[in-house]
Amino acid sequence: MEDSNIRKWIEKELRNGENPRELKEALLEEGYKPSIVDEVKQETNHEKTTNNTEEIKQKIQKSETITEKLEKEIKKEWKPRLAIIIVIATVATGTILATPITNTINNTDKPIQEKTGQTDQTEKQNKAGNTTTIKLSNGVAKPSRPSITPEENIKFQNKENYKMKIVFESEKENLQIPAQDSKTTNLNSLTYYTAKPAETTAEQISGSIIVQ
Repeated sequence: MEDSNIRKWIEKELRNGENPRELKEALLEEGYKPSIVDEVKQETNHEKTTNNTEEIKQKIQKSETITEKLEKEIKKEWKPRLAIIIVIATVATGTILATPITNTINNTDKPIQEKTGQTDQTEKQNKAGNTTTIKLSNGVAKPSRPSITPEENIKFQNKENYKMKIVFESEKENLQIPAQDSKTTNLNSLTYYTAKPAETTAEQISGSIIVQ
């Protein structure tokens, strides 16, 4: 039997599960070297290893190809979606950031507005309780031209020893002020007046009150 045929026969028997020891004994009886079995076995194992390696490489290449296709599909599908998600996230973030800032501004302005309103109201209340006094004495009004607000009162104080009559040029009702007495009133606009002595020829006193 030719050497190549022997090797093929041994390879076939090994693949069929034949015991290598029995193959060696058979070869020895036929006058062949038993070591041929080991050589064929090594060649077969090497071939199997090579085939397995190639098969693994092919599987890896196939897997890489599938992975690349999947990545391309994912990028193709998710690229526009990702852009939309980014836009939504940006808008949402801007809204979230803007809301505290707006609230902070509003909350900052609110106390100022409230404080300003309270200040104005307090000033009005204070002025409403204020009274400017005009002293009528020796033919002179002091002060002769005071300036007040509509919330303030004006008090005419008669320092003379005779009764005086305050006559307003507007439709304001006149005031009768006994000697050494006073009367309080309020005005809404610029008003001119004349303090006339009653039952005497004493000098009249003229003046005006600015309301602003």
